[in-house]
Amino acid sequence: MKEVSQSQLRPLLIIKAMKGRSFTGISNVEIASKIGSTPSSVSRAINVLIHAGFVEQLDNGLYALSTEALNIATSHAREVQAINAKLAEINN
Repeated sequence: MKEVSQSQLRPLLIIKAMKGRSFTGISNVEIASKIGSTPSSVSRAINVLIHAGFVEQLDNGLYALSTEALNIATSHAREVQAINAKLAEINN
């Protein structure tokens, strides 16, 4: 597998760091601490995530996964549920 740079990986690490903070949000400083990065690097990556529609800034100034990101997760969960239902049907 090819190596990836920290800057390429950072947006995905940020998304993971936001887990469980969709309603309260999380600061770029807290994210930076969680992923071992600098707040300025996190801010640049968050800007990319905002433009891509995966992150939004809340009224309190903190960041959270966007509705679009949550829709992707919900869609995935429904797909897994449908596959499990089919497997249960086949196994009965």
